[in-house]
Amino acid sequence: MSKREQEEDDDAPEQEAPANREGESAMMDAREAARLCSFSESMLYKLNREGKIPPPIRIGTLFRWKRRELLEWIEAGCPGDGWKGREQSDEQ
Repeated sequence: MSKREQEEDDDAPEQEAPANREGESAMMDAREAARLCSFSESMLYKLNREGKIPPPIRIGTLFRWKRRELLEWIEAGCPGDGWKGREQSDEQ
């Protein structure tokens, strides 16, 4: 492989980035979380209200999702019958 081909290959986007990759945050905002799950931000918030995705952590007015939890949810087939990690106090 030539140097140019190798550089082009290095620039190619990856399909799925590992959760512990250097430079990646363990926490994601709604835009990043929705992109990881392949749906819109509004769908992300809807599924969150319904308790069908891993819950975010609230920091003031901000919501942040844990990358690892979302990846585990995706690997489990995106179960829609509730998230195993959701606490009773989150359901209202």
